[in-house]
Amino acid sequence: MPMTSKEMCKLLKKNGFIEMKGGPTGHRKFFNPVSLLLFLVTAKT
Repeated sequence: MPMTSKEMCKLLKKNGFIEMKGGPTGHRKFFNPVSLLLFLVTAKT
């Protein structure tokens, strides 16, 4: 079974990602200041 968005957000935060402020979209943005990676997680699932 695939991860839910809640599980993915928890995993990203555990690995040093910071949740960024976003607009009223159905996505949550996470940024890692060390590796300079940006991830978008859909909030639908």
